[in-house]
Amino acid sequence: VTGLAVAGNPAYRTAEGLSSLTAISEEGGVITEYGIHELITDTNAGVVDSRSVSMRLSDLASKRFGWRAG
Repeated sequence: VTGLAVAGNPAYRTAEGLSSLTAISEEGGVITEYGIHELITDTNAGVVDSRSVSMRLSDLASKRFGWRAG
């Protein structure tokens, strides 16, 4: 595997305080943060975070990917 992407759709700013999403990965209880993406108010908006990696497909079995709301 040479690249990963995490997508969120829909992903938009809300009146309840959601204004950004931070891409995260978790392995063995350790959480790593990647890019922070500021959201817009368009309810049709989405967000994608991508990065280069160098791992085997079998390495993905022990990882989890997602978003932290902010």
